Amino acid sequence: MLFRVRSAGHWRVTLFALAVLAAPAVARAHTIVFPQLVTGGGYISTVTLVNTNYSVPVVGELLIYNQNGTPRVTVIEGRGAASRFDVTIPPGGTVVLTTTEVGGSAVSGMAKFSSDYTTGGVVRFQFSGGQVGVLNTPFQPFATLVLNTSDGNDTGVAICNPGLDSLNLRLAYVDETGKTVETVDPPDLNPLPSNGQVAKFATQFGFTQVANRSKGSIQIQTKGTGVFSAFALLLRDGMLSSTAVVPGVSGKSTIEELSAGYTGTWRNTTFNSEGNANLTLGYDDTSLLAVINLELTGNVFGSTAPPATTLVGPLKLTGLNATGTSPVFGPMTLTLTIDGDWTFTADNVTSGTIATFRITGTARPDKITGNYTVTFRGGGSASGTVTMNTTGR
Repeated sequence: MLFRVRSAGHWRVTLFALAVLAAPAVARAHTIVFPQLVTGGGYISTVTLVNTNYSVPVVGELLIYNQNGTPRVTVIEGRGAASRFDVTIPPGGTVVLTTTEVGGSAVSGMAKFSSDYTTGGVVRFQFSGGQVGVLNTPFQPFATLVLNTSDGNDTGVAICNPGLDSLNLRLAYVDETGKTVETVDPPDLNPLPSNGQVAKFATQFGFTQVANRSKGSIQIQTKGTGVFSAFALLLRDGMLSSTAVVPGVSGKSTIEELSAGYTGTWRNTTFNSEGNANLTLGYDDTSLLAVINLELTGNVFGSTAPPATTLVGPLKLTGLNATGTSPVFGPMTLTLTIDGDWTFTADNVTSGTIATFRITGTARPDKITGNYTVTFRGGGSASGTVTMNTTGR
């Protein structure tokens, strides 16, 4: 049980944000997560939900879960005992939900608030050693936990799975030089069930080399697909304080890093022709569909620039698979993985001389790059490159 005090020691994002933008499918369009909601053992948890929209109320539900992912019946002051609580937040207003003080051992788990409009939230823990507040946390495939286990300190972390499917997680101890010293695959994180949660101190996950460390970090990494939410607290002499969980490691990026526009050039290296390339994306967070617009200028397929190309596809935890039809490219498919690998495929180009067109590349927060190949109906091919830099957030 994490955080038990011990006496010892409207939207515009880029296409390439989708890998981490995709939230688990829920009945309502927006979900925020609190990886730790603890009751009993002297703890009282208070969730404050904030409606940042000043024109409409927010209607939603707070859902509370056990560590194994099953609904957890919890007593909320003035609302009785349940695992699900309906909530309406006035425009610009707040709603406060406080658990009642109960005896027995501390019971841990996660909570999430699903609503029809965007909200924010804070969970505050009160206990004999004081109180500490933590913001709701993002969905992410990778994160870094700042480590301090020396001089009476200990670092604790709560990790939860807000998705519909189980996921598997690996933890890595990385020293201050960036070297990976030790990795573990804790049994209670492999798998972590849907709506499940684990709350422990860093020294309790099976590491052999993280004790008495004042530098370095613990990386939390998904194995395969899925996303998690996490936050950390620092314990010292029976007192808790919040500390950092930094999103994004191993070259993979979070939505905050990738929310930007991209523009650049394409260049046919075979025929030495070039033009501009621009990419934007509209995201409907009610239908969870992405609408991608790709615009090219210059001499494309030996003709004038085509009209903007549009592809539409559902957002998933594994990335994006969007499709569309263009008068120039014909049927099109664009895929993106959480690793930032992307492909654009047109296998039946409408041009009388062009048979297929394909781009493969890599997406990073500062730059999108790709190599493309054009095949001709009469045989042969041409090659080129696409490079687009961010235009800012």
